[in-house]
Amino acid sequence: MEGQATYFEVAASVLVGSLADTNWRLRAIADSDRRDEHPFVATTSADAYQFLKQCNNNTQNCQGLRYIGASFAHELLVNTYGLDAYKAWNQAIAKQLPDFHWQGQPEEDRVQGNTMFAELFQQYFKVDIDDWEKNTYSQYLVDQFS
Repeated sequence: MEGQATYFEVAASVLVGSLADTNWRLRAIADSDRRDEHPFVATTSADAYQFLKQCNNNTQNCQGLRYIGASFAHELLVNTYGLDAYKAWNQAIAKQLPDFHWQGQPEEDRVQGNTMFAELFQQYFKVDIDDWEKNTYSQYLVDQFS
């Protein structure tokens, strides 16, 4: 969710005339480096994928990457599959996924939610989310941070 919010914030910094000179994208990349205990420094897609897995498993502090890096995931989805597919996917998530709580969520609910999320990703984008992260998104992250 935070990545999606950052995606639209970055878009606003480009599209809204009074914000046009702020370049939030570059600022967010720089902030992620300063904010994270282990900043994203991957130079290959394999290293980026490994970093994502560690970040997702909470084995390292990567809140900065979770914001701007996740915004790049939304950007890549829109750029690759189009806004209509992206909106349809978001609507399906809103209708079909259970409500989530930030803390104290039972493990079985978290697993079910993640499984349903992956299934919807496959349905709307015709690719397994793990394959997409490994083969497409990881390289996109490297390109954006370089």
